Amino acid sequence: MVDRGKTGAVRVLLEHGAGVMGRHPDGRPLVQLARDKGFVEIMDLLLEHGAQA
Repeated sequence: MVDRGKTGAVRVLLEHGAGVMGRHPDGRPLVQLARDKGFVEIMDLLLEHGAQA
């Protein structure tokens, strides 16, 4: 959902305990993927839930 910019879905997944330390298949951490794609709100959500910048 991070890759597709689905903010609402990311929010729901995080509220239900989804991990923030996952990686995209290309190896980038999810927070970096969000940053690289310009999904600032998703990046902020991930950081709020404990992702490392």
